[in-house]
Amino acid sequence: FGRDGNNLVFASQLMAGQRVKREKRDIYLSAARSYLFNLALSRRVADGSWCEPDRQGEPASGWLAGISRGGERIGDADAGFSDWHEGLARMGVKAMRRVLAVHAEGLDYSWGADHLVLDFALPAGAYATSLLREVAAYRSRPGGTADG
Repeated sequence: FGRDGNNLVFASQLMAGQRVKREKRDIYLSAARSYLFNLALSRRVADGSWCEPDRQGEPASGWLAGISRGGERIGDADAGFSDWHEGLARMGVKAMRRVLAVHAEGLDYSWGADHLVLDFALPAGAYATSLLREVAAYRSRPGGTADG
C-alpha cells in the first residue's frame, strides 16, 4: 500500500473528491480496492469460509469493489469505508471477482551460507510478500531489511 501506507491516505483524499496527480490515480484506486478486498478476506479467514468453494465448485472468491455492468455498486460492505465504495463507483471502476486463495507453483528452496532462497511462481494479482508472510517468520533489522 505504498511506503508507510501512504497510497491509502491518498486514496482517501481521492475518494473524498480531492484532485490527485493523473499518473497516480490508478495506483490509489488499486490500493483502495486491494485494501477493501483484504478486509473482506480477513473476515472470511476469521469465520473459516475463505476456502469454501462456491455452488458451482469454483474456488472461493470475493469482490474487488466497483460497479457492475448495470451500474450497481458491488463490493463487500465494510464499516467506515462506504465513501470508498461510493468513490470507486463514481469514478466508474468496474467490479470484478478475485479468488481468495492461490497456490505457489513450482515451490523450491535452497540454503546459502547465510540465507534461504525460494523459487516459485504466482498467478497475476498475487503478491510474494503475502505468501512469505503466511509461510515464514521474520523480523526486521534496523534500517528496514528483513532478517531471519
